[in-house]
Amino acid sequence: MSGTTPQRYVVHIGPMKTASTYLQQCLKAARAELRAQGVYYPEEFIAENNKFMHMRLHYALMRNRVSELQQGFAALRASGAHTIVLSCEHMMFQRPEGFELLRELADGTPVEIVYFSRRWSDRYASIWNQTLLMGGSQTFPEFYLSMLSGRPPNFYPPKVKAAGVQLDFDYAVIWRMVAQVFGRDALVIFPYSTTVDRGLDIYEVFCREVLGLPEAPKVTLAGEKLWASMPTEDGEILRVLNGMHQRATGEQDAAVRSAFMKERKKFDIGGIVAAMAGDIAETEVDDAAPYFDPPYLRMSEFRDRVLGGGEVFERKAKNIRHVRSGYLLADGVREDLVSLYARVAASVGMAG
Repeated sequence: MSGTTPQRYVVHIGPMKTASTYLQQCLKAARAELRAQGVYYPEEFIAENNKFMHMRLHYALMRNRVSELQQGFAALRASGAHTIVLSCEHMMFQRPEGFELLRELADGTPVEIVYFSRRWSDRYASIWNQTLLMGGSQTFPEFYLSMLSGRPPNFYPPKVKAAGVQLDFDYAVIWRMVAQVFGRDALVIFPYSTTVDRGLDIYEVFCREVLGLPEAPKVTLAGEKLWASMPTEDGEILRVLNGMHQRATGEQDAAVRSAFMKERKKFDIGGIVAAMAGDIAETEVDDAAPYFDPPYLRMSEFRDRVLGGGEVFERKAKNIRHVRSGYLLADGVREDLVSLYARVAASVGMAG
C-alpha cells in the first residue's frame, strides 16, 4: 500500500450542529478498520484539545501556513490509502483563498467537499443551545431574530463572525464558493435531515454513501445520542448566569457552564424552576415562512448535488421551548440567582 497515491480527498466541512462530533468520534474509533479498507482518517492535522477533528487543517488554511500544510499532505500521500477523509465543522468558515490553497495541496487529486444539510427549524434550536454553553445570554426570540437578519451567533470568534454572515441562513453561500473553487461536481450535499427523518444512523450512511464502503465498521458510539440539549429550565438559568457574568467581567466565558453544572447539584434551584412554570413559552420556526423562501430557492439550485437525490431538506415547522423573563420578578428569584452566580464565580476563580 505504501506506493499507492490517494485517489480522492473527502473533506467534511460541517456545518456546526449537524452531528459533526458524533461522526468524527465514530471515524476515529473505526480508524484501524477503515485503514484496512484503504480509507484513512488521519492523525495528521488532528486538534490537540479534542483528538478527533482536523482543526489544525482549518487554522493552517485560514492562516496560510504553507510549510505546515505541505508537510501534512506529504504524510497523507505517503499513507498508502486510496481515500483520505478530513473533517472539521469550522471549515464552513473558510474563505475562497483557503479553499484554493486546499485545491493546490491536493495536487490534482479530486477533492469532494461534503456539507450536511439540516433544516433550520431543527438546527436553530441546537445552535441557540450551543450559544448558551459558550457563554451567550440571548433569549431564543432574540437569537432567532439575529439569525434572520444575517448576524452570526454571538459565541463565534470575531474573525469567524466576519466570515460567517448569512452562512447559517443561506447555505448556498458556501455551496457557490465550493463550486467556484473545486467545480460543481466536487460538492456533495449530505441530506442530514432526510437521514434523521428516516431513522438512519449518520455515521453508517456516511460510510456507505460517501465513502462507498459496503458497510460501516462497527463502533461503540454508533446509534447513541451523546450530545443532547439541556432542559429548558437549566438553559434559562445558564443564560441568566452568563448575562450576570458578562456584566460583572465584560467577558463571555464558556467556563460559566462547567461551574453551573458543578454547583447545580449542590444548590437548591427548586424555587427558581417553580417560578418559571407560568412563563414557559414556545416560538415557532417554520421553514416554509416567506423569509425563508429566497435562501431555499437559492439552495434548491443545488438539488442535483444532494446525495441520493431529492430536496436539500423537507421544510417543516417546529416550536422551540424557552422561558419568558417574567419569572425574574417573583419573590426570591433574583436573590437566588445572585447567590448561585456568586458560587459559580467562586468555584472557578472568576470575578463575581
